[in-house]
Amino acid sequence: MSSPYARAFQSPTHPHAHTISRYMYRIQRLKSSSTNQIRQNHGGSLLFRIVANHPHHPHVASKVSSSLASSSQDEYPQNQREEETISSSSLVVALSGLFTKYAPLWTVGAAWVGLSSKSSLGSTTGSMTLGSLSTMQWALGTLMWSMGLTITSNDLSRTLFRSDGQTPSILMANALLCFGMMPLLALTISHAFGFTPHQTAGIVLLGSVSGGQASNLFTLLAGGDVALSIVCTLTTTLLGVLATPILIQWLLNCVVVVNGMAVLKSVASLVLIPLVFGLSLDKLAPRLVGRIRPLAPMLGIVSTWILVAGGAANSADLLGLASCANVVPTSMKERVTLLVASCLFPLLGGALALGASHLPLLPRSKHISEASRRTLVIETLSKSPTLAYVLAQTHFGPLAASIPAAGMVSLAVIGALLSSIWSIVSPIHEIPTASK
Repeated sequence: MSSPYARAFQSPTHPHAHTISRYMYRIQRLKSSSTNQIRQNHGGSLLFRIVANHPHHPHVASKVSSSLASSSQDEYPQNQREEETISSSSLVVALSGLFTKYAPLWTVGAAWVGLSSKSSLGSTTGSMTLGSLSTMQWALGTLMWSMGLTITSNDLSRTLFRSDGQTPSILMANALLCFGMMPLLALTISHAFGFTPHQTAGIVLLGSVSGGQASNLFTLLAGGDVALSIVCTLTTTLLGVLATPILIQWLLNCVVVVNGMAVLKSVASLVLIPLVFGLSLDKLAPRLVGRIRPLAPMLGIVSTWILVAGGAANSADLLGLASCANVVPTSMKERVTLLVASCLFPLLGGALALGASHLPLLPRSKHISEASRRTLVIETLSKSPTLAYVLAQTHFGPLAASIPAAGMVSLAVIGALLSSIWSIVSPIHEIPTASK
């Protein structure tokens, strides 16, 4: 009987024959592993990477997942076959492909729902609305938990202690882009559009805050390094406690107070604890993680929908898009200008970061990997509009908060769009090997 590797070439005219054959070859190697536990863990991880790297070709992942389940029936005990069949279900693969391929459309739809249903969704005090604080905190925690499921402690160790020694340089480059280039870019855009002082304060605040947690999901969808993305986001979040007030004082000549302890508590409760919980599950219940890991991208996208819809509903008045908007009486031209600026800001920032990523980060290294490059670009353009919105409302008023409010929608849409373009036009076919 021919091997799965050989059978993959029976249809050489199939447009994805080569991709399918490479994955089947990996499955054949997994079958020869010494223990069932290794086969199960790495099989689930392999399937997840297929879904993440080929969301636009769900039939590729479906065919490989069928091989992963069916070709092992003569080797695995019955209970393990049932669990692995569930984890590699073609339905899960198809849904993951559908969610990731059309992530930008889902994000736009969530923003439209939030803006058009402001009266029912935009309460920051109610406990049963998308815009409530408790709901958005839950969604952020779920997003970080889903990201914890996609990586392992070995992935974090590999990122922090890379053999090429590039991690410190990448983290430094990300910090310089986040707190150096982006604030200056925001100031340049404000002058180019002739913004008022309050509007200038809003876009400079958006450029001076740390990276947003949604960047971890966009990195996953784009085929980037999720572990590196998480480390970058945590680094800029902690640095922002000092960097953001200094930048605002320097660029706007205004004293802005950022409660460092409150930021640290929020990072611990909403980011670190869910992330560590997701990571620890891989050690505590590897079989369970193998079953639910393919669902992690969908879970992250749904959490992002909730954040986008809630943020859009809460900011509808500031954008002048609510039916009873009277907080910021701007003309249609001014609204369009604010939306264009909020879109142009991350697009230019991402383009500049892409150019910077081609520069040598180390004297002995000519370039970074494609996965790291995509991570750096997404981390640069994905800011934390919620933090900028709160600071603008607190220190400058509604006029300044209008651009961060628009950023709640534009940053999410652009991040999802870029990640989808990368995954469709230029997918990363190389499957990362698991850390030892």
